[in-house]
Amino acid sequence: MYKKSLSNLIGDLLVDEALKKGILMLKNNIDPILFQNEIMDGLSIVGNKYNEGECFIADLMVAGMIARDLFSLANKNIVLDKINVNGKVVIGTIAGDIHDVGKNLVVDALTYRGVEVIDLGVDVPILDFVYAVEIYKPAILAISTIMDSTFSNIKELITILKKKGLLKNMKLVVGGAAADERYVKIEDVDLLTNEYKKGMKYCLEILTKDPLGEKNE
Repeated sequence: MYKKSLSNLIGDLLVDEALKKGILMLKNNIDPILFQNEIMDGLSIVGNKYNEGECFIADLMVAGMIARDLFSLANKNIVLDKINVNGKVVIGTIAGDIHDVGKNLVVDALTYRGVEVIDLGVDVPILDFVYAVEIYKPAILAISTIMDSTFSNIKELITILKKKGLLKNMKLVVGGAAADERYVKIEDVDLLTNEYKKGMKYCLEILTKDPLGEKNE
């Protein structure tokens, strides 16, 4: 019915076709990890196009919404064997930015794999991040942004976390369209990326021994 793979349909931003393909794959009992990997590969295609100037932030948002809808369909139709997870993730969009598509996608994808995620929402004040780290003691703090004007807030947050000694047992991830490691450098960030697949792979490697679908003994 659909000659293109799910990843290519997402990469081409074919919304209806991607959702129909996803439904068909789920009806055919697709392996849940392969399903997730197809979604990640599709998002990587769009991300690469963005980095090459072939599409815009709005296109990233469309791809993110496709992926969220696909994860929602999957969660209703399959039961994924949960992998062994070591630690929680606290995530939020930093103060000065109200965009949530990318953040929500990461929340859905990590939850899909059995990770406990504390979502602080958008336009999150610096001290709210600090408080959440103190309370939940996450393995990973993930900060989302698509606005380069917010990096001063991220740097201030890191300064406070460092002074309080809260970075010692925690990985710090900064992700989003503005988090382009070719142009942005932030001290004490363990991963800065605008590539969804790279960010997910890193988080799963930290939290599990099963980053992209290898069976966890």
